[in-house]
Amino acid sequence: MSHHARFILCCLILAFVFVGGVAGPARAGESSPYGVNIHAPQGAELDLLLDRAQAAGLGWVRIDFVWAYVEPRQGVFDWSIYDNIAAAAQARGL
Repeated sequence: MSHHARFILCCLILAFVFVGGVAGPARAGESSPYGVNIHAPQGAELDLLLDRAQAAGLGWVRIDFVWAYVEPRQGVFDWSIYDNIAAAAQARGL
């Protein structure tokens, strides 16, 4: 393959990666591509944070989790805190 052909191929690959990255599955659907990171809020604090994210027009929230909450004892798993956070975010379209 000639140098010129390799150059064109590289340009096409970069164009594909760039366009795919902008329009690909990383987008937040029809909502905003912007979001916010939340930790493990619960109750009124969770509602307030998610209401503010929704009011700001954000499209997603990222949830950090504490493994000690998920596995309080070795071999015992409880995802309920994070299930509740995800459900509350999803109910707001986040």
